[in-house]
Amino acid sequence: MDPLIPIDEAIVNDIRSTIRQCTERGLLASAKWSVGAFSSCIYSQARLTHIPRLSEMFMSIPSAKRTHTRPPPPPVDEQEQAEQDYIAAARQSMSDKQFQRAAYIVRDCRSDKARYYNLYCQYLSHERLALDEWYRLSDKKEQPTSPVNNEIPILLEDVAHSTEPWLMFIEALFLSRMSRKEEAITALLNVVASAPWIWAAWCLLGDCIDSEKEYNDVLARIPLLANHPVVYMFRAKMLNDLHLASTQVQICDHLLSPEFFPASLWVMSMKSRGYACLSSVTFYGPMVIAKVLNSSEYRDAQTQFERILSIEPDRLEDIDFFSDILYVMDNKEKLSSYAQKFQEKDKNRPEVCCFIGNAYSIRTEHENAVKYFRRATYLDRTYYHAWTSMGHEYLVMGNTHAAIEAYRRTLDITKKDYRAWAGMGQAYRVLGMYNYSLYYYERASALRPNDVTIWDGLGSCYEDTERIQEAISAYSRALKIGINQSLPGINWKLGSIFRSMDVWSAAEQHFRTVVQIGEGAEGRLNNSEPYLGSLLALSERSIRFDSGNLSEAKEYLERVAASNTELAGRAAAMLKAVKAKMGLKGKI
Repeated sequence: MDPLIPIDEAIVNDIRSTIRQCTERGLLASAKWSVGAFSSCIYSQARLTHIPRLSEMFMSIPSAKRTHTRPPPPPVDEQEQAEQDYIAAARQSMSDKQFQRAAYIVRDCRSDKARYYNLYCQYLSHERLALDEWYRLSDKKEQPTSPVNNEIPILLEDVAHSTEPWLMFIEALFLSRMSRKEEAITALLNVVASAPWIWAAWCLLGDCIDSEKEYNDVLARIPLLANHPVVYMFRAKMLNDLHLASTQVQICDHLLSPEFFPASLWVMSMKSRGYACLSSVTFYGPMVIAKVLNSSEYRDAQTQFERILSIEPDRLEDIDFFSDILYVMDNKEKLSSYAQKFQEKDKNRPEVCCFIGNAYSIRTEHENAVKYFRRATYLDRTYYHAWTSMGHEYLVMGNTHAAIEAYRRTLDITKKDYRAWAGMGQAYRVLGMYNYSLYYYERASALRPNDVTIWDGLGSCYEDTERIQEAISAYSRALKIGINQSLPGINWKLGSIFRSMDVWSAAEQHFRTVVQIGEGAEGRLNNSEPYLGSLLALSERSIRFDSGNLSEAKEYLERVAASNTELAGRAAAMLKAVKAKMGLKGKI
């Protein structure tokens, strides 16, 4: 991995200028991200002669006394100067959410900045109308998958073939909204070539990428040096979005080194996600296949995120991911405690609603969990994390069709959420539609090839369709992944398959693994089907074969017979047979 380009005064001033320009143009999320990048790197820049305070970041760059290392001031746009009063009025109307009024104010202006306000405010105004119409059709078959804005092609004609970075960004936004991804990618690459720190452009570029292949193709086309800091940040984001954990933590460590962005909470959050992505068990809400109490990856992820909250306790970004970590770690106390704290800070943030939903879900209060996940989608319809979590809850509640609808909402927003693909696979399997189920599970496995839950689902589908060898391969793949080499459920399924094939040597190996796990689980598996079923299966083998250990079978059957399960009656009957066989052997 090539060393990063050093952060110098030119880069710092470039970030500072981008903050001001993003703020002026209403790209507040992008400005906020740039503020985080700026404030996290300036502490390591003691050699710079002038670094402004954060309160100065939204002001223009001083014109006096520039050194030769600083970029020259931008050329004065006489047209923009002549229209500055109109632009200021439009900017104020835009900040007041009066988009139509803002567009009207600069309708006759000709400067690039005025055209930006006119086009962007028209777009936002029509988007709001389209969203209102979309909500009006909610729960009706006429509702489209996303709001329909018929004005975008008209607006695109006014901005097509622009060469000014901000107008090129608007063009890319329109192209992306029309699903013309390749054209949007080309426009966005031109934007970042001219203004590399416009984070909104990088985020939109990421939205146009749906697979690892597309990511590698775009990465090769980026018109910046591969070791530019912002390219590393884009890589960290995309490796997280595409669940490609191989180098994500390493990239974040480079960015967090003292000479770059040592105090960046955003990079720390990406690093936390990278740790979790390295684990082979991921968050599926109440459907999670196994708790990972001793997972070093999840412990590292939790530690990293708690460090973020210790630095900035009021930070609410990415707390939905933090709730997933606590859920998989089965940390009910912290999940409930943090949910209460975050609710007091801002109960109208989608991330907070999702956190509260997980706190209810882990306590099996699924109806309340759905209520908060749905509230999150009301606050932001594109917040696919809540749609996916809602699908998990509906599946556990037995409302399969509602689960499919929730997962479909996620996939309408993004194709990169493997949990939604896997959830669709599980839902269609419940409905007995195995070909559909296989399709969705295979899409999930392509996005997340090291996930135990996905391979377990694939194995179940193959087993349901009597594709036994493929089922064995899928289950075996699940056992080979990461920390979960001894999952009782999958060992139980493999043992059952080999028993049905009368391959008792392989079956016994898997059943004994389940029993060993159960005996070391401090009673947590005592009444589970894999554990009790494995005891019965091993007892059956001892009864059938002369080499069987009848004393062991007797002990196992007594455990099952003492359980309060459906298997107790069968175990009692088998226990009589064992005692009879032991008595017969004693007479001999």
